[in-house]
Amino acid sequence: MDRIKNGVHHVITILSGYSMAEAQQVLQEANARLEVMKGKPVTLTSLSPPTASIRGVNFTISVHGENFDPSAVIVWGLGVGGGDEPTTFVSDTELTTGVVPSVVSSPTTIPVQVRQNGVLSDPLDFVWTA
Repeated sequence: MDRIKNGVHHVITILSGYSMAEAQQVLQEANARLEVMKGKPVTLTSLSPPTASIRGVNFTISVHGENFDPSAVIVWGLGVGGGDEPTTFVSDTELTTGVVPSVVSSPTTIPVQVRQNGVLSDPLDFVWTA
């Protein structure tokens, strides 16, 4: 197994034939860490609805995708103002959460993601209109 130089941080694929202990030893020598993702990665396919008016009423948004489990959490927005939303697990392909339009003051686009097992999905955009 090739050794990794200190200070180099890359995603490493461990090929079959190497034990987790061997992989961990190499990563320790490189001052890196091994994180094992449990289960399949989450994929988002659509939002329903994908858009709403900032003048509208409260509603429930459905996040559709693949490989959700009961620990999945919808993450609304990034950075300031973004955060985990109270999430209902419907199935391995659907999650829901309540949305309150009054928290948005002008038309904008908000990224929606799902966090599961510590990993964030790629985002889908939700569009707020006037």
